[in-house]
Amino acid sequence: MSDKKFKGYPDITHISKEHLDENTSLAKILAFVGNDKQVIDFGCATGYLAKLLAEQGCKTVGIEINPDAAKAAEQFCERVIVADLDYDKVEVIIGEQKFDVAIFGDVLEHLRDPWQVLKSVKDILNPNGCVIASIPNVAHGSVRLALLEGRFEYSELGLLDNTHLRFFTHDSLRHLFESSGYYIESEDSTRLPIFDASPLTPNLNREKVSDELLEFIHADKFSDSLQFVVRAYSCSTTHGHIALQEKCCELRREMNQAGMELQKTQAELQKTQAELQKTQAELQKTQAELQKTQAESKQVVRAMESSKFWKIRTAWFKVKRLINPKPSG
Repeated sequence: MSDKKFKGYPDITHISKEHLDENTSLAKILAFVGNDKQVIDFGCATGYLAKLLAEQGCKTVGIEINPDAAKAAEQFCERVIVADLDYDKVEVIIGEQKFDVAIFGDVLEHLRDPWQVLKSVKDILNPNGCVIASIPNVAHGSVRLALLEGRFEYSELGLLDNTHLRFFTHDSLRHLFESSGYYIESEDSTRLPIFDASPLTPNLNREKVSDELLEFIHADKFSDSLQFVVRAYSCSTTHGHIALQEKCCELRREMNQAGMELQKTQAELQKTQAELQKTQAELQKTQAELQKTQAESKQVVRAMESSKFWKIRTAWFKVKRLINPKPSG
């Protein structure tokens, strides 16, 4: 065991499932777990999640680094194992027991090597067992704006918790699971507005942020995501294979749809080109007719200038100017 210091855990063991805010990782984890499952809760704390899982008919084994918290969790878990995942191997501390669900509620970011831990967990899952995890989003808009001010200040809780060893964005979270041999089948997130006064995010002054910059931050659909909550299956399981096949089918459908849209666009482009060619032909015809009209006009003018009438008219104007010269000055 390491000698690292521990924070106190909130006492929320009195909370029941119906009292949970839907915009919490607890509520979303419970929804992903379902009913009547064998669960292992890594970082079970005082057992409050195990208590809520029991309301869904689940039986939970807890893993906890803090002996005092582990002792409190015993009343809600079938058993609690005190262990440090940075030093104790999963397969050693668990033994032969298998589980339907492995939960990491805001735990993976505290580990030195979450990749290896996730790989090890595959060996303790039942066929088609899954991993459910909640992980803070370091790319939350409040952190981005604080960084632009030159601030990256650790805190006791939240996104910049001073015990975090790893930081994840949406993309790097997906890479964490995919590179560890998992397929993320479902995902959700908890939300917190960027300028919300919360101990979980950096404090910001809205007046110091331009509308243009805020618009740029909000262009990322995860800018107000506080935590990501995912359910992932090992790619080697039947469920993982099915999920991957479904994903492939979905990609094929998207590609087919994109192909159909491309063909439609190409057809519209060809139609537009044909209309353009028609317009150009009409323009050339109009220009030819204009040139013909201009040539005919010149012929008419020349004919008029060579006629007796025109000569008499010209001579008359000359006589008129001699009779009535313009006054000088």
